[in-house]
This record gives sequence, structure tokens and C-alpha cells, in this order.
Amino acid sequence: VARAVLPPQTLKDGVLTIRIIPGRYDSAHISNTSSVSTSVAQRLVSTTTPRGDVVTRKQLEREALLLGEIPGVNAQVAMKSGSQPGTTTPDITLTQGKQFGGYVGLDNQGDPTTGRSRVMLGGYANNLLGMGDQLRVDLLDAYEKSDLFNGSLDYSLLAGGGYGTRVGVNYSHLNYHYNLSGLGFNGYSDNWGLYVTQPWIRTSRARVDVRLNAGQQFLTDKYPDVFASNSSPRGRKQVNIGSAAITGSVADLPGGLTGFGLVGTTGNVGLRSEFSRDISGDANSGGQFARFNYQINHDQQVWGPFSFYAGVNGQLANNNLDASQKFLMGGPSAVRAYDIGDGSVDEGVVGTAEVRSHWSLPALAWLGNDPSLTLATFYDQGWGEQWRNNDNGRGGRLADSNNLNLAGAGLYATVADAGNYALTMTWAHRTGNADPNAVHDDNDRFWV
Repeated sequence: VARAVLPPQTLKDGVLTIRIIPGRYDSAHISNTSSVSTSVAQRLVSTTTPRGDVVTRKQLEREALLLGEIPGVNAQVAMKSGSQPGTTTPDITLTQGKQFGGYVGLDNQGDPTTGRSRVMLGGYANNLLGMGDQLRVDLLDAYEKSDLFNGSLDYSLLAGGGYGTRVGVNYSHLNYHYNLSGLGFNGYSDNWGLYVTQPWIRTSRARVDVRLNAGQQFLTDKYPDVFASNSSPRGRKQVNIGSAAITGSVADLPGGLTGFGLVGTTGNVGLRSEFSRDISGDANSGGQFARFNYQINHDQQVWGPFSFYAGVNGQLANNNLDASQKFLMGGPSAVRAYDIGDGSVDEGVVGTAEVRSHWSLPALAWLGNDPSLTLATFYDQGWGEQWRNNDNGRGGRLADSNNLNLAGAGLYATVADAGNYALTMTWAHRTGNADPNAVHDDNDRFWV
């Protein structure tokens, strides 16, 4: 926003002088009927578009996007004339969005030992304190066998509101039980963490976040007495962990969107029982560790309803990892032709390619207001090493087949009404090698 002014002058040699006066921000005007405190929004606006600064598109985009990310708030930003010549006032309207919400889900994506069929329930509450805060509750139960339960709580809020920084705390608890070869196994874990998320880049074409995490995991595994030797068959571990992540998305090509993520993690696995130390044994998977996770994907509109998707994600490690830090190459979110828990590796990479077609469906009462159908064919490929160092320290190997090659192809269909429901059905056929550690050796998988 700028003005062009012709100052008093005498033309000489055909030269005309034009003075460009850049527009500057005046104090913002905020109309707020939402549940977030006006002072929180005011701090964000004052920091993003400070009074007296030159008006830029970059600042205005960032302000509008950050305001729109406040949970339970709908934001609109317009510009109007300021109180002084050459100034403009950000005119901000905040209205009440969805303050409470929830979901229910069913799938067959559980571990076969604890029950494939699962039910998921969750909900959220926005702006309970008016500080841009959000409380989330998520529950999961493997109801088929009632042998697994997981519950988690997450609470976060804007740290003052000035820069869009969000701080949060989370806690989760897991109980499991399963029978294998007539023997009963059970255990539980308690995890807690703290995190800080900073919106680094916000434009109409790009979004990038930086996140820091720190937390602890307390894991207890109870094995049958037949495993007891000189100690109680109970594995106890404490994992202290910290990570730094950069994630984001960029609309780099017309009709395309690229997503990416980089996460560096370091920590320490404390083996707190003699039995845990015995299990770690030759692998030497306790103590200090570091791993690096990466992912990149691109979704590109090709023609009409057709699009192409490709993605890669993987993990690198500095040494042999505890089971809690492994990278899983099998399952419905990786190589879909393999079971949950297959392809457990220290280092690995999974690539996928999909050809998708997206179709609108009639707005029938039982389908929703804006139903759609997505049909796709895909191919997944994963490579990995079960152990970063396959030497057992005695001249032998920890795994006879340390390198894993998982691959599969298939089809899926999704019927959805955005914001209301989604139903995805997937068939995948194995084309790669079987996992030598797999409980099941099926060639076909069906996921819902």
C-alpha cells in the first residue's frame, strides 16, 4: 500500500519527479465476539503488524493466517483508512467458531495379538481459558479381544499470543495383554511430554513450523514365568527423550502441494531391571541413542479428476535401537501389504506412489452435503536393516537376514464428506519378501 505524489517542480529535460510514500500501519481495530481474549489477539496483531511499520503483503498474510489458526475462532482481516494521512488500519473481525467437537472411529488396524478391531473416541474443547488454548482427549480400545487400551490428554495454549508460539503438555497411558502359544504377556506404559511450537513461515503458498519436544517414557513388560532364570520376568525401562522438528508444506507448482518433515531425536534408554538388561543382551540397545527421521511427499493435479502422489519417509540411527525407537515399515500407513509391526528396523526407508481420481457424489441425505469418492491404485516399497550393527560381539550375527525388502501394490476407495466422516477400504497384495519375524505370512491385506 503506497501513494504516488507529484511534488511542486519545474520540468527540466523532460524529467518528471514522482514521490512514492509507502503506507504505514495505524493502530488495529478488533471486533471480537469469540471466546478468545481480545488481549491475546491484540498482542498477536501488535507484533505482526506494528503501528508505524510499512505495510507489506507478507505481514498481512501472516497476521490473517495466525489469527485463523487460533482454535475455535473465525477470523477476517480487512484494511481501512487510518487516522492519519498515509496510514491504514487493520480491521479485524473475530467470531465464534466451533468450541467443542469430537469424533468416533472404527478400524481393523490393530495388532493381531491384541485385537485387530479397534474403536477410537476423542474430543476437544477450545478456549476454556480464553488464551487460544485447546484441550484434547483421545481414547483407543481393541474391543475385539479387549486386550489393549490407550488414552491420551493434550493441553496447549498461546504463549502470550505475540508471535503465535504455542506451548503444551501431554500425557498418555497404555495397557496391553495377549496370549501367544498358551502363554500370557501383559504390560503398560506411561508417557509425558512438553513441547513448544513456533510458526516460522506463514504465507498463502507456504507454511513451516519449528517444534521442540522433551519427555519421558516408563515401560513395563510382564513375561510368563517360563522366561524367568535368575531374575523376575519383568522388563522395566525409562526412556528420556528430546527432539527438534521442522515440518511444513509448500504450494510450489500449479495444482501441486509438497509436504516435508525433518526430526532429530536423541535420548537415553535406561534398563531398570535385570530382565531388561538380559533381553537387550548382545544387541546393546540400551543407553544413549540418536535417530533422524525424514519425510517428503508431493500431490500433483494432472488432468481433470486425476492426480499423482509420491512420498518417501525413513529413519537413520547411530546404533542399535530399543524396540520403542524402531522404524516400522509395515502396516496401513507404510507398506500396506504387510501387517502391523512387520518390518521393524533401526534404519529404513519407505516409498509410495499413487494414481488418484477424485469424484463428486450426489448430495443425498445419507451421504452428506458435499460427498466425494476417491479411487486410487498404489505401489509401496520399503528397505531396511533390522540392526544398525548386526554383530553380536562374539563373531556371530544378531539376525540371519538383517536386510528387509518389503513391497506391495493395491487399490483403495474413500467415501467422505469433509468435516463429517470418511470411510476408506484398502486391498494390498504382497510383491516383496516376507518378514522373517512376521507372525502371519499372508499375501493379501484388507484394511478399513
